[in-house]
Amino acid sequence: MSKAIKILDQIQELAEELNSGSRKMYKQLSELDKQMSQIYHEAEVNEFNKDDGYELMIKLQNIARKRREIKMEISCFDKASMALELNDEFNKKMSRAKGKVEAKQRENMQYAHWMKEENNTYIEA
Repeated sequence: MSKAIKILDQIQELAEELNSGSRKMYKQLSELDKQMSQIYHEAEVNEFNKDDGYELMIKLQNIARKRREIKMEISCFDKASMALELNDEFNKKMSRAKGKVEAKQRENMQYAHWMKEENNTYIEA
């Protein structure tokens, strides 16, 4: 496999890591939203003294702060994805680039047949 193909594969892997990282964080955000909803429900249906109310607010505050951290991270992931235009068009460009490199690799092999290994790839330097 040529170095160019390896680099293109790495770019695709990193692009997918950006996208999957964002998806994972949205799932975490959803889970925190559920936890906040449970606390709101608990506050709605129960009576509290000062200590219990304070504990509930600290619990809510901790969840809200975690939620804020995740939202900030999501915004960074999303901004990076948008800036790099990691969309279907990007995937098409990557496929075209890999196809062109592979075609060039095949074309080059007619002039350097001795460089082939058993699996028709360039010998690693």
